[in-house]
Amino acid sequence: SLTISMHANVERRYLIQAPTTLETTSLNIRLDPYSVDQRYVVLMIPTLAVPPPMEDLPQHHQLNMQLGMSLLPGGNSSIPVCSSMKIMLWNCRGAHGPEFRRNLRFLLDWNNPTILFLTETRMEDHAPLLHDFNFTDLVQVAAQGYLGGICVLWRVDELTVDPLAITAQEIHATVQV
Repeated sequence: SLTISMHANVERRYLIQAPTTLETTSLNIRLDPYSVDQRYVVLMIPTLAVPPPMEDLPQHHQLNMQLGMSLLPGGNSSIPVCSSMKIMLWNCRGAHGPEFRRNLRFLLDWNNPTILFLTETRMEDHAPLLHDFNFTDLVQVAAQGYLGGICVLWRVDELTVDPLAITAQEIHATVQV
């Protein structure tokens, strides 16, 4: 989903590049009831087409986990993209082992994301990921035993992330490029 916050009395245009696999998107525009300066919130939730089977995807690298990704080296795609932010989200289901680290290193080198979201990390502290993968800041939710764990990693010289609310199951934040 994509959430954009904007002032009610300021005109601003947003260009959102949609992938070719976009089928539909839900759009929710509302006045933020907690905003002092009358901000509107736009929430977009896309529905993408079903990806092709793994055997139909290009085999650039042998991964030990099944990952349905079809991006070209360096994170470029066949569609020209004018955006200045790349988002990568991975429900990794455990981020402790060498297999995870090897696969994450490959994905980061391959796609070069601006911001990385990891869910189901099963980690209490995500600071080692911050340093091992060349990010400069993070927001995290510790796992409860062997369940959960969320982290958002980014480089402060590329964008600003302001956490709004953090619970045991979610992180709400604004991201500014």
